[in-house]
Amino acid sequence: MLHHVSWQQFLHWALILLAAWYVAVYFMFYHRRIRARLREGQDGFFRVKKDWEDELEDGPEAGSDLMGRPAAEEGVSSLSMQDFGFAPVLESSDAALRLGVVPDVLEELKTIFYTLERDGGGKPEFLSLLQLVALRYPALRGSHDLRAIAAYIREQVGFALTDEELDAVWEEAV
Repeated sequence: MLHHVSWQQFLHWALILLAAWYVAVYFMFYHRRIRARLREGQDGFFRVKKDWEDELEDGPEAGSDLMGRPAAEEGVSSLSMQDFGFAPVLESSDAALRLGVVPDVLEELKTIFYTLERDGGGKPEFLSLLQLVALRYPALRGSHDLRAIAAYIREQVGFALTDEELDAVWEEAV
């Protein structure tokens, strides 16, 4: 039976039934409220009145701007475009030099760990390769970043290393 109905006929009747549904819902639930609000407004438009507006209209300063400009939240300040940026301000040129050095050293260490795993090297080979890294990055000597690098090294190697051995490698790199 449905193979005799075309898509055009189906969509035509679907739109008619949909419109009838919305008209029925309107008359069943909303017609009184909407008509009352339309009577309150002007030219068919209505304005929803807030509960607190009655207090403002009754006050001695009715019609004036009681609110004023909104205050900025605590800790918020306005900046001009030249004062705005995402990069932190570096205090010294030494910090600027070390900014990309630590990730570079970690990449070099990953290469060393892979080489030692592949070739089966031990502690002496690791210390000699670490000596080459220390020679390439002398800016790290004496910095506070060495403690974090030493902790990373201890996590990755399969043998025990002391702080004195690692410090000696960085101190010999002159």
